[in-house]
Amino acid sequence: PILATSRASSEFTAEFTIKGDAAGDLKEQTADNYEVGMRAEFFNKRITIDLAGYLIKMQDEFVSYNPGGGAPSVTNNAGESESRGLEVGLGLKPLDWVSLNIAYSYAVHEYERYRVSQTVNYNGKDKPSAPRHNSNIRLDVKPPFLPGSDIELERIYRGEYWLNDANTAEYNGHTLWNLRASYNWKDVTVWVHCLNLLDEQYAFSASKSGSDPASYTAGDPKTIFGGLTYK
Repeated sequence: PILATSRASSEFTAEFTIKGDAAGDLKEQTADNYEVGMRAEFFNKRITIDLAGYLIKMQDEFVSYNPGGGAPSVTNNAGESESRGLEVGLGLKPLDWVSLNIAYSYAVHEYERYRVSQTVNYNGKDKPSAPRHNSNIRLDVKPPFLPGSDIELERIYRGEYWLNDANTAEYNGHTLWNLRASYNWKDVTVWVHCLNLLDEQYAFSASKSGSDPASYTAGDPKTIFGGLTYK
């Protein structure tokens, strides 16, 4: 088991700009990070397990607030926020030519104290663009009847998340499949990648400000790449 802790801070006192947002005098931002983890291997590395848990306590975190309606965004301090989560990695190798790797994370990112004004209070709200569930699964096959070949099927899952600090608009998340294949013969390698195999419509990013409609950046449709390498 490995236990790690750290503390970080950054301070600005003059007027400045963060990511294009207007900002006045800000308090010092600090973070206390705690993490514990373990790794284990079984049956001559046929099974591997990685576990990690973490807690991040933020004080006076720099956040961007946009009331909408064309008003500019303003960077200010959220009094206190907390992020806590669990990450799990599992590797399985039932055969020499087959491997399965699974990664999963569960995380909660919340404002514990964040009052924008006398009428706007985000205490207890989830931070936007922060899904609680994420996972990645990869199946890799190197068929023994076709030496030099490698085929990988990948599943990426991004869970639902809030689009705004008020937690009134939500993105439903998405699941993507990718397929990659390569073949090596002597000095030549041929490869093909098919990303978003099922041509899923999804948002690469999404957000919402005040009363404005939600804004989405569309993810790529099904895309096929191919190449040849000669040495």
